[in-house]
Amino acid sequence: MPSQEDIRHQQTLLEIHRRNLAQYIKQQGLIGEAFAPPMIVNGIRESRENIQRIKGILRGWNVSIDDLPDEGAPDAAATAQQSSAQPYPPTPSTVPQLQATAAASFKYDVFISYSSADEQWVEHTLLKTLEDAGLRVCIDFRDFAVGRPTIINIQDAALQSRHTLLVITQDWIKSEWTLFESLLIRTKDPGSLQRRTIPLRLQQVELPDFISMLTWVDFTRADRHEIAWRKLFMALTETASDCEKSSIIEPTATPSSPLPLPPQSTAGIRATPEAETSTGSTQASPSLRDVKKQALNKRLANLMAEYEAINKQIDGALGEVDRIRLKRQADNLEQEISQIESDLRAL
Repeated sequence: MPSQEDIRHQQTLLEIHRRNLAQYIKQQGLIGEAFAPPMIVNGIRESRENIQRIKGILRGWNVSIDDLPDEGAPDAAATAQQSSAQPYPPTPSTVPQLQATAAASFKYDVFISYSSADEQWVEHTLLKTLEDAGLRVCIDFRDFAVGRPTIINIQDAALQSRHTLLVITQDWIKSEWTLFESLLIRTKDPGSLQRRTIPLRLQQVELPDFISMLTWVDFTRADRHEIAWRKLFMALTETASDCEKSSIIEPTATPSSPLPLPPQSTAGIRATPEAETSTGSTQASPSLRDVKKQALNKRLANLMAEYEAINKQIDGALGEVDRIRLKRQADNLEQEISQIESDLRAL
C-alpha cells in the first residue's frame, strides 16, 4: 500500500497539472481555438494526459478523485496499453554502497531522462535505488529550475552530470527523444556525450540510431533483472578519462545535418555529390519532416545561445532599468524556445 507521503505527492502533482491546464485553456480562449499555437494545443493535451494518468494512480490506491469538466475522458487505447504493459523491474535484492564518482567538473553522477508515463517506477524504484547506493542523481521534478524552457534544463543537467541515463520506452521515444536529439546537435563533442550516455531499455522498442549503436542495460527480461541491476551499477561507477564536459557550439556553428555522425563512422567519407552524379547514382532527398526538424534545431540553437548570453548580461547588469529590460528579453526568448520545443515534439 502507498504511504500518505506518496498519496500527497500525487495529489500535489494533480493540482499542478490542473492549474497548468486551466492556464492553457484560458490562453486558448483569449486567442481563439482556431488560432491557438502548437505550444498551447500541446500543453492542453499533455496536461490532460498527465491528469488522467495521476487520477488512475490515485484511484488504483482507492483514493477518491473528482472529475472536472475540462479534463477530458481517459484515453481507452492508452489505458489498454498501460494495462497490458510488462511489469516494471523491482528493486534489486542487494543495493551496493557505492562512492559518489562525479569528478570535480560534474555536479552529479547521473541525470535520468524518462517519460512521465514511467514516473512512478523512476521515482520510487530507480531514483531511490541509485541514491541508496550513494550516487548523486539529477531528476527533473526536483532539480530542474522552475520557469526555464525544458530543453535548457535538459542541457544543463546533461552537462553537469557524468552520465546520462535514458529510460527507453515507446513513450520516451515519442516524447523525449526529439529534445535529446536537439541537445546532441548543440553539443560540440557529441562523442563525449555519447560515451557518457547509458540506455536503460525497459521495453522491446526500435531504438534511434544514436542509441542502437550503444551497449544498453537490458531490463526487458524478468529473469535477468538482477543481472541488469549489476550491469547498471558497474556502468555508473566505472572510471573513464573521457568523461570531460562537452562544450556548446557557438551560435554561428550550427551543423547542417539533423544528427551528428557517430564516432568512427564511414558515413563522413561518402562520395561527393559530383562523384555520385558521375557514377549515375542519385542521393536521396531529405524528407519534409527532416528539413523542418533541421530548420527548427538551427533556430533553437541560435535562440538558446542568445538566451544564455542575455542571462550573463543580467548577472552583470549594474542598473535596475537594464536588468528589467534584459529580463523582458529573456522572457520573450523563453516563450520562443518553448514554442519550438512544442513544434519539435509534434514532428
